[in-house]
Amino acid sequence: MNDIEKRARELLVVELESAGDAESAAWFRSGGGDGCVPLRAIIAALTPPEGHVPERAMLRVATGLRERASRSARPLERKTLIASAEALEKAVSAARPEVSGG
Repeated sequence: MNDIEKRARELLVVELESAGDAESAAWFRSGGGDGCVPLRAIIAALTPPEGHVPERAMLRVATGLRERASRSARPLERKTLIASAEALEKAVSAARPEVSGG
């Protein structure tokens, strides 16, 4: 069971418990329900689209650009690198406000 399926089960269990269906919640918690429609739908919703680049990877690139800018002796290059880092950070923030604490 991968992390996405584990998270999907957790979400489904919480909803079942809040709806008063402790028996179904326990069944899903114990690993039951593989392939059931609600679980498949939650897994699909949590799975990033193909080609998705994780936010952390984008932010690591932005950090690398800032580090390179700090080593640059040329002001124009420094300015361009910082602007690129800021654009990446802004794109991550706009795409996933919860990642940036928004």
